[in-house]
Amino acid sequence: MHSSRLSAEACAADLLALRAEQAIERIAEYIRDLRAQSETQWVVVGLSGGIDSALLAALAVRALGKDAVRSLYLPDRHSDRAYARSARAVADALGITLQTINIEPFLRNRGIYSSWFLRFASVSARLNRVVLQCQRRARGEKSVLLPGRHADRKRARAGRGGLAHLGERHKQRRVLLEQKAQSERSQLIGAGNRTESLIGFFLPGGADDLPIQPLTGLYKTQVRQLARYLALPERLLAQPPSPDLVRGITDELMIGLPYAKVDLALDHLEGGVTAEQLAAAGVSPDDVRQVGAMNSAALGKHTAEMEPPPVDGGPDGGYRRVGGAAQPGAQSSADT
Repeated sequence: MHSSRLSAEACAADLLALRAEQAIERIAEYIRDLRAQSETQWVVVGLSGGIDSALLAALAVRALGKDAVRSLYLPDRHSDRAYARSARAVADALGITLQTINIEPFLRNRGIYSSWFLRFASVSARLNRVVLQCQRRARGEKSVLLPGRHADRKRARAGRGGLAHLGERHKQRRVLLEQKAQSERSQLIGAGNRTESLIGFFLPGGADDLPIQPLTGLYKTQVRQLARYLALPERLLAQPPSPDLVRGITDELMIGLPYAKVDLALDHLEGGVTAEQLAAAGVSPDDVRQVGAMNSAALGKHTAEMEPPPVDGGPDGGYRRVGGAAQPGAQSSADT
């Protein structure tokens, strides 16, 4: 299983690789145009400590300069300190000011911390993982995005009620980001990516459901490629992607598949990666069916009409490379 995971990551990095410099410059141009059209002085980016928001901030700095980018980190009592350190490392590397606002008082006023689910989830990261895995087996569930074969509907709703309490954090983060942008007459941009959008791994009305999200044309694999190309802090590339909702629970644990396999399956469903290439990467027909079911369930989930992304990383987008990805932190003439 471990060797299959590595194979999928290597294959995704190769088969989905972008012409990095061309993609970066197009997104930067898009951000410049956004600011000009909105007649604002700054753009606002919510830094989560993850790779998506870090890449977005780096592209905004490339487009506008560091003095035109405002960043916020919005933790609460359940936030992982590792992501706080990553957010700080990104801000320092880019030379931008990072404002930290603890959203705990806002959530406490809404009664979020009275939930038994949140009280239980604060005990142990390892215990959270064990509980999630046991629930999966009991329900015949492969992903939080899909109902299990043996799930009791009443209990499933109760479990998702706990997740709904967690989701209030993303909604509150969006409220504060919008208030920040409005008070400073700035343009707010979100960091949602193509993979999350296509499989529905986001909260409607939350911080990843904004109308303007320049990265929604990029698979998670491609976000990682551009982050590496721009030599963003290594800790971002090493840490597992996480929604930072419950300690110990990562994106891939919730989705039920590694991002590399999801990206390859999505691209295959769009007519890109072939069945033979999927097999070589260890992506099974069952994996493809699971991703297809997530994609179908995600249709219409966004609450706002989204702007078309500046770069389409899909099979027909015109930004894909032939012959593999650029080396970490290096620029290659083949990218131009």
